[in-house]
Amino acid sequence: MWLLVGFTALLGAVNLVGMDVKSVSSVPYSTALEDAMKVASLHDDWEVMRAAGVSMNPFYNGDSIIILDRSKFSELSAGMIVIYTDREGELVGHTIIRRSDQGWIAKGLNNDVEDPVLVTEDNYVGTLFGVFNTSGALKDPSLLAAIGADRMHIVIGKEY
Repeated sequence: MWLLVGFTALLGAVNLVGMDVKSVSSVPYSTALEDAMKVASLHDDWEVMRAAGVSMNPFYNGDSIIILDRSKFSELSAGMIVIYTDREGELVGHTIIRRSDQGWIAKGLNNDVEDPVLVTEDNYVGTLFGVFNTSGALKDPSLLAAIGADRMHIVIGKEY
């Protein structure tokens, strides 16, 4: 089974930390990817991406597939999980915790410190709309290529 989370549910995502929630399921990676692609095809602004890292456990991890919504920067509010490009050019998916004069301050759920980069209109990519947890990511590059996952963007729950 997969879990699909809309914007209103994302506002409470930070509260998942204290709960006994695991980002695993019995669904094979290829099946979850197929399901995510079907859901993303329902809206022009949705894109399927692979997840990596551990800073957003239990919400998502390297065995998860996510759907990005290319929503407007002006629609952001504290508690949402956003995807932005950091200084190294990597896509990072973290929770925005508050707004400053220069942009949004983000932080991974398991990180002790805030992200060193602000989320601004220039580096903002979108918000996390859905998470599809799996029984385990495909490690074999040929299998990733066979299902088209090797061409997907990777969003990192980055540790700072």
